[in-house]
Amino acid sequence: MNILYSTDENYAKICMASIWSLLDSNKFVEKMKIYIIDNQITESTKKEMKDLIENKYKRELVFISCEEICKDLEKENDFPISAYARLFIQDSIKEEKIIYIDCDTLVKGNVESLWNCKLKGYWIGGIQDPLPNYLKEAIEVDDQERYINSGVLLINLDKWREIDFKSKVIKFIKEHNKNVVHHDQGIINGICKGKILYLDPKYNLMPEMIMMNEKQLKKLYKMEKFYKEEQLQKARENPVIVHFISKFYNRPWFKECTHPYKDEFLNYYNKVNGEITSKPLNKKVKMRKFAFQYFPFGMYVGIERILNYKRKNQI
Repeated sequence: MNILYSTDENYAKICMASIWSLLDSNKFVEKMKIYIIDNQITESTKKEMKDLIENKYKRELVFISCEEICKDLEKENDFPISAYARLFIQDSIKEEKIIYIDCDTLVKGNVESLWNCKLKGYWIGGIQDPLPNYLKEAIEVDDQERYINSGVLLINLDKWREIDFKSKVIKFIKEHNKNVVHHDQGIINGICKGKILYLDPKYNLMPEMIMMNEKQLKKLYKMEKFYKEEQLQKARENPVIVHFISKFYNRPWFKECTHPYKDEFLNYYNKVNGEITSKPLNKKVKMRKFAFQYFPFGMYVGIERILNYKRKNQI
């Protein structure tokens, strides 16, 4: 089994907490190789990662230089380069396939079932992300096309090498003035449309999947296709990977976080001496959360659509 993370020094402790949860929840997996895309991680932090992965859990660890694999990347935004790096791995990782996991995650279950998903002719596998249509339109994806979140991916590296995925990424970025809407996620969905395997939501449980049911999400984002409520409920009750996106809850390493899986993540975060900091919820997020909790759902939908209209115009 091959696993990929990508981080810089600022997110390294968060990354280590996620890796620790992965290792702890997958002790009985026979073989596991962990790749980390290194965006200026310090030597002392690398040593901590080696102690955890190689010494404590006896797993193989490989560092990949972010600077080297992203040398052909041209972008005109301040989004972290380490977020784009996964798009350029085809020649640096010689495996058939790999599971990519974002740093801001908690791995609660065995990922073997994810690893064993058959990609066949698909270029990538991911979990559908509930989001407004303007993000799809910006990358020429149809309104009713399903759009995946880039936080957990099953990547078909054999296929990426066959089609030279890296060249497609470079071309796509240039065609969008070096600033693709939704960054790496927009690139993945724009390039891979029609070649995506949609995976069970238990592999990437996002905040809105916890807060809202199937009908609410479909109404809010005008989606025809989304996961059935029974499938969402099973994911809520027994997630394999929890993804701490800021929306509604904030993230566990901030004191003000209210996420239901906060304490489980902090159990690992504290082991790597991660510092809990104060960061209040964004005022707009607070207002959104208040509206969702105390207004009729139809009114909340109206507020979100007004906000989305403003965001679309800003783009």
